[in-house]
Amino acid sequence: MSKNISLKLAGAVLFFFLISIGASPAEVASANASEENKSLLLTAAGKVDVAHKGSATWQPGQTNQVLNIGDRLRTGKSSRATVRLSNLSVLRVYELTTLEIQPPEKEGRAALNLESGAAYFFNRDK
Repeated sequence: MSKNISLKLAGAVLFFFLISIGASPAEVASANASEENKSLLLTAAGKVDVAHKGSATWQPGQTNQVLNIGDRLRTGKSSRATVRLSNLSVLRVYELTTLEIQPPEKEGRAALNLESGAAYFFNRDK
């Protein structure tokens, strides 16, 4: 419940900031919608790489790095990562895993393409 409150508070702060700098209501709605579709690389231990949508180049992943729809993540040997998906679910990614974040099929549902490896998905939804 505290995560929901934190997310709503962050959205409210973003809303008031955009309004204070003169952003239109359409720009505010667009910023909130784009923020909801982003995932976050929470932890990276060992070799964790990210390839952004449309790129074949892998770059080292960083803690708190934003992952957008279409981005890919891979872990090396003896490596692991934790990703918070856009619906606040947590995904633990184990060694030698490659996955791609895909657009949700239904609103509020995160979608993943697990190309290889293993992952543990944790969600508190009822």
